[in-house]
Amino acid sequence: MKNLKTTFLALLAVSVLFVACKKDDDNDPPKNQMTIAGVEYDLNQGVIENYGTWSSVEAYNFDLTVLTSGFTIHDSDGEIDSISGIGSGISFELFSFDSTEIAKGEYVYVADGNGQAGTFTYAGAAVNFNAETEEGTEYEITEGKVTVSQNGGSYELSFDCKTDGDVSVTGFYKGNLKHYDYTGDVKSGKIKNRIW
Repeated sequence: MKNLKTTFLALLAVSVLFVACKKDDDNDPPKNQMTIAGVEYDLNQGVIENYGTWSSVEAYNFDLTVLTSGFTIHDSDGEIDSISGIGSGISFELFSFDSTEIAKGEYVYVADGNGQAGTFTYAGAAVNFNAETEEGTEYEITEGKVTVSQNGGSYELSFDCKTDGDVSVTGFYKGNLKHYDYTGDVKSGKIKNRIW
């Protein structure tokens, strides 16, 4: 009986430790990562490109891109000139009701949308992509949502999407994003066109 009681107390102690550790893990803040098909990629930089008014709807076009450290963004005279390196990342074409920045809130994918505020009509991800040779694995997003919040100059993004091949693409990024304002000019140099 004494051995049974000792064994029971030992099992109870182990289960309490397991539950306590699990609760600690649940309280860890999310990491700046993108996960594609179960593989994690650390995100450490990003940009917002403001293209201004979109067509005839009352919305403003912003391209939002977050990247791994393998890429280097080169800019000149307030616009992105080129990108170099090998890395991974994701880009969204979002439509906001705010003309100066991406409004806080949720943006949902609309395949044949006309750019209404609160939607995105294009998103693409790339993994181990070489900016010079344009080789790597590319994914086209065909469903999902992006949530954006902002505190001062720091943005917090989370995304939960699927590709046309039903591959899960999720992620989180919290940090500063470099802004490029193309509202005064018609520029074709979107970062996503320079990468994937």
